Amino acid sequence: MSGGAFGDMSRGVARAAAAAAAIAVGAAAAVGVPREFSDEEVTAAVKAVIAERSKDGVFSFSDARTGDALALVFEDVRIVRGLPVFGWFPNVSFHDHATGAKKYTLDFWLKPDGDRLKLVDIRVHKAPRPDGAGWMSVTRPPLAWWWLPTMKRASAVAGMPAWQVMGAIHAQVADGAVTDGINLKDASGEEISLQLVDIEQPVGRSKTDGRYFACGVLRKFGTEATFYSTPYWLDAKTKLVTAGSAKRLVEPLTGGSKAASEPRCDVGGIAFDIVD
Repeated sequence: MSGGAFGDMSRGVARAAAAAAAIAVGAAAAVGVPREFSDEEVTAAVKAVIAERSKDGVFSFSDARTGDALALVFEDVRIVRGLPVFGWFPNVSFHDHATGAKKYTLDFWLKPDGDRLKLVDIRVHKAPRPDGAGWMSVTRPPLAWWWLPTMKRASAVAGMPAWQVMGAIHAQVADGAVTDGINLKDASGEEISLQLVDIEQPVGRSKTDGRYFACGVLRKFGTEATFYSTPYWLDAKTKLVTAGSAKRLVEPLTGGSKAASEPRCDVGGIAFDIVD
């Protein structure tokens, strides 16, 4: 899927891409059932999102994990993957506006919204790392939950698998964010405005009431590197998500190549089983 020189895209072409992303539902579409989108339609939709958020060919993106304000130039839509219920996840390649050898790939999460696709979130998938006199592109750990189904062998699971729990929590957290911010209270009762960094493994299930949880890692707005964690609880019956209190993370937020064995958020000392 060649995207061409996106930086030269005119406003007219951007509008055309946006129009292509909003396709009328066919007469055969079932009422209340999200329509299916082709890879071409998803590609058009993500190009429209990038065009809308770009100025003079530069796509601006705030990296919640590092705090960096990235200035990127679009290269190509590499692959389009879909997950039933959750939507589509085009993986898009960019390079740094000032240093072309610094390559990034970003995951865009798009969900059906009537007859069009809307942006839910963006995550860095690969980021540049110095390599001698040049740069190499390295996958950033931990992987986003939407990559987990490709990593695990399908097996019979009693209840929801971990990636579905993480996806359901992430969807509701994103829907509840106000102007890209998430307001939570810390242990003292003070309300703080935060930006979601990740929904992390391990995923647990309470032995008492059967609720699932996953830890959210969040960055405080207006800080260099102040991070918090909170447990997000998912009721398996109602599918409602509730947040616990936010706890300041003292250790550096570096990300690991493997899922943690213990949650980094305060789950109140309950007994739980790890969900695979």
